[in-house]
Amino acid sequence: GQVTFRFIEWKPMPWINDRALLNEFLERLNKIPGFGLSAEDLDRKPSKQLKLLLDPINLDHFKNAVRWLKHKALSTVK
Repeated sequence: GQVTFRFIEWKPMPWINDRALLNEFLERLNKIPGFGLSAEDLDRKPSKQLKLLLDPINLDHFKNAVRWLKHKALSTVK
């Protein structure tokens, strides 16, 4: 299987223009060996092999990155 990041579909989100936030999210995801997401991917729908998350440490990095982004995104909603 694959995990797909639909960054391009996030365009309507109010926090999407905060490139620092998105770059931090990419840095957090890129702690996972094999992810290698770039700033250019923020305008695309990149996919990565789900097997990269089989390692519990990598899965924790993924979960923590998603939780972090959720927290940051929700903090922009007033």
